[in-house]
Amino acid sequence: MAVIAPLAGVVLGAAGSLGAQFLWTRTTTAQAQAERAAALRAERKDAIRDFLDAAQTVERIAHHRFSNGQHDDDAGSATHRLWFLQKCTDIVGSPELRVATLEYAKRLSDAVWKHRPVDAQKSADDQLRDYIAPHRDRFLRAARHELSIPELS
Repeated sequence: MAVIAPLAGVVLGAAGSLGAQFLWTRTTTAQAQAERAAALRAERKDAIRDFLDAAQTVERIAHHRFSNGQHDDDAGSATHRLWFLQKCTDIVGSPELRVATLEYAKRLSDAVWKHRPVDAQKSADDQLRDYIAPHRDRFLRAARHELSIPELS
């Protein structure tokens, strides 16, 4: 009996140490996963924000073209930047965001380089808005979903 009590103390102490080590490791793993998720969200947010900035520039250039039929001097570099940033969202975005970004970029690029207004009854602003709005709205919904932002009512 004299030998069993110290042995039981060693076993209990070892079990306590192992249990504490397990709980600490589990907590540390959860914290690391949360940090990785936060870092990925920040990368996605930056990619979305940068793409939106480029899209706004290309939209301005498309508006110029819809208004007077001429290409802006910055059209080439602006659409190049738009396509580069679209590819950046391909790296960090979900499939839904990637598709929406691709379609929006294509529509904006077409507005600058291919599509021309044809409805004389509508203003250039209205024609451009009608041409890009569905794609922009889909992109914005996908971006909000990507960043876990609730739908706006």
